[in-house]
Amino acid sequence: MSQMSTVKSAAELAQEFEAQARGFAEFLRGLDEHQWRLVTEAEGWSVGTTAHHVGQSFATTWQLAEAMLADNVPPITHEDIDAANAAHAAEFPNPDKAETLALIESEASEVAAKIAALSDQQLDHAAVVAAFGPDPLPVRAWIEMVVIGHIGLHRQSIEATIEQ
Repeated sequence: MSQMSTVKSAAELAQEFEAQARGFAEFLRGLDEHQWRLVTEAEGWSVGTTAHHVGQSFATTWQLAEAMLADNVPPITHEDIDAANAAHAAEFPNPDKAETLALIESEASEVAAKIAALSDQQLDHAAVVAAFGPDPLPVRAWIEMVVIGHIGLHRQSIEATIEQ
């Protein structure tokens, strides 16, 4: 079996992203007010703040994909990411659940459409993202690891918090 058969198309990546985002929103919809305010161990933020962070990150992680495509990635470090995340958490310590769900759904639709519009050549384009190491990272890998993967990472944290 060739490697090409395992490579996801833009449409498949967009569908996967949208399904993950939709599933995350549905999961959040089922949480009560007490659960929404619980503090996650991994992030140290409320479930609501963590959920808002995920919704807000759709745009920022996509912007970095666009910077990769333009070969204009800012020299961001893990410290920069941590500082931006901390600032977001401070700005949204207790976000409204309905507004957070609306953010997740609207941003997910926009980003999914942008992912679906990418060509194979754009998906294969690679650029260095300093926070992720010195080697060029293909846009396809960025979408899979960060744009899509970020949802599952935080969902696991929220689920672990809810189950305690």
